[in-house]
Amino acid sequence: MMTGLPWPWPWGDLFGGPAQYGAILGGLLLMLIGVLCLPYGLLGGAAGPLRVVTRIVPVGLVSGLAGGLMLGLALGLAGGLALALAPLHVGRLIPPSDLPIGLALGIGCGIVFGWVGGWAYNLPRGLLAGAAAGLVVGLVAFQLFFGPTAAFGPETDVGVGTEVGLAFGLLGGLAGGLFGVLLGRRPVVQSLPPGAPAGRNWLAVGLAAGAIGALTIGTVGWLTGVFALMLPYYGGFTDCSFSGSCAPQPSPLTLQVLGVVYGLGVFTLGGALIGGLAGALALPTPGRSAPVASAPAANAPAPHWASLTFGLVAGLAAGVATALQHQLIGGPGLLPGSNVPVWNPLVGGIGLAAGLAGGLALGVVSALLFAHVARQPGRRIIVVGAILIVLGLVAWTLPNWFTPLIAIDIP
Repeated sequence: MMTGLPWPWPWGDLFGGPAQYGAILGGLLLMLIGVLCLPYGLLGGAAGPLRVVTRIVPVGLVSGLAGGLMLGLALGLAGGLALALAPLHVGRLIPPSDLPIGLALGIGCGIVFGWVGGWAYNLPRGLLAGAAAGLVVGLVAFQLFFGPTAAFGPETDVGVGTEVGLAFGLLGGLAGGLFGVLLGRRPVVQSLPPGAPAGRNWLAVGLAAGAIGALTIGTVGWLTGVFALMLPYYGGFTDCSFSGSCAPQPSPLTLQVLGVVYGLGVFTLGGALIGGLAGALALPTPGRSAPVASAPAANAPAPHWASLTFGLVAGLAAGVATALQHQLIGGPGLLPGSNVPVWNPLVGGIGLAAGLAGGLALGVVSALLFAHVARQPGRRIIVVGAILIVLGLVAWTLPNWFTPLIAIDIP
């Protein structure tokens, strides 16, 4: 990995681990769309040779993808950090080790959080609040069920891994988002004129299709050996010789059967929530001929329900997984061979505060600019493309600038 920059450039981490796949691939996708938008605008827009670009990537699709991905990342990173600082966990709060690390973390988080804050008015009513509340509930349940064994990794070789916390957080966020969207759309559905189609079939079809599709994927993956379906271990360390006795353990066959049931159940529930959320976002809105996510501010492009759903799921999964990944705990300043010359938490904290302030300003400005130019004539596509490239770079480099403010503290 290159170390000449304040944080490692992710050439060596392009496929460095499953926790980073979502953020890296999502960032590459945003940058790809941005790169397509720039030459389209520079070569004459709708009158130029690349006019087919707007048919492939409409503004609503781009708006939903960018907003959903950044919203999911923001919720996942914030939720994972909060869980890591919860009582009975292995984390403890410490500041960054020096100025460059603090700045990198602050600017990265600030852009992600600022984008969501500046763009939230264009989201479907209830989605942001519902997804945030559901994520908190899911992670708190994870903490209560598994306690101090939660998210232990290879350094102890026991306990419940990151994938279980990811399942709790992701399912909670999706369930909360679905509930929030349905609650927010209730007045809209009730205001439809008598005899008008309420579009409730979108929700039913989404729930059924999502559950069946995910169950099929899980079953095929299990039968082919791609997925190892296991029951999460609960109860602390496997080595209980220090206590003189161990609790009776179920038979291996029982554990195997329960693991398959648990795994396929998670697949089915997750698929149903994703499909249901897509169906709820696709409910028709009065005055519009096609299903859209919501009725946003006047003349603002409505995020397309499909891209918004995909972006939210991908961003939420990447954010939660990255925040719970044990390999990233502590950040470059705490790892051997990090070449940090001076340990100065005060300077690191100042860098974090400055980075957050600058990143938040940049994120808010880019979000407001994105929403503004998306509903203006002219060469708006150039500005949209440039913003998407910036957001893509932020998401792509996330595994390197996101250094959680915690360190392993096992008594």
